Amino acid sequence: MCYSTKYMGGHSDLTAGCVSFRDQEHYRRTYKESKSIGTLALSPFDAFLLHRGLKTLNIRMEKHSSNALAAAQFLESHPKVTRVNYPGLPSNSGHETAKKQMKHFGGMISFEVAGGVEAGTQLAEATKVFVLAVSLGGVDSLIEHPASMTHRSAVRTTEDQTSADITEGLLRLSVGIEDVDELKADLAQALDKVTVQ
Repeated sequence: MCYSTKYMGGHSDLTAGCVSFRDQEHYRRTYKESKSIGTLALSPFDAFLLHRGLKTLNIRMEKHSSNALAAAQFLESHPKVTRVNYPGLPSNSGHETAKKQMKHFGGMISFEVAGGVEAGTQLAEATKVFVLAVSLGGVDSLIEHPASMTHRSAVRTTEDQTSADITEGLLRLSVGIEDVDELKADLAQALDKVTVQ
């Protein structure tokens, strides 16, 4: 099972998924159950959007990955950033494994800015190229501050933060395919606006 909505679609204009099977028995059982709840097939237009996305998936993933690596390297060297999670960085604990499994390291980065919730919020709201939104895998770069957005209720205590590894200053980037210098400049100007440390 996989989501076709994100990187496969690639343009943030599609909701889709796919299921594949090892054997006919699982396929037949799933097909029978799906018939009882209605069709699960894509509309012709959604199929067109997915096909369009698949045509450019390889070239987009190369650009997502190269942009994300450059952004991660920039963030890792910034004094207001305390931690960067990206498998393409040699400092990442999973880097050696990622090198064996991946040709490219993808477009997702998480990083922690010093200053907690206030600093994370300031940074997320100060970006101009990175759009403040919760999603991933599209051509546009996005930024999210989990502690004040998607995981607000999950990180109320220090114990919650530790168990979920979602700290108050954690930010998540879905790096798109824009010009890499524009992306780094946007992160730089947003970090300059972070006053809490």
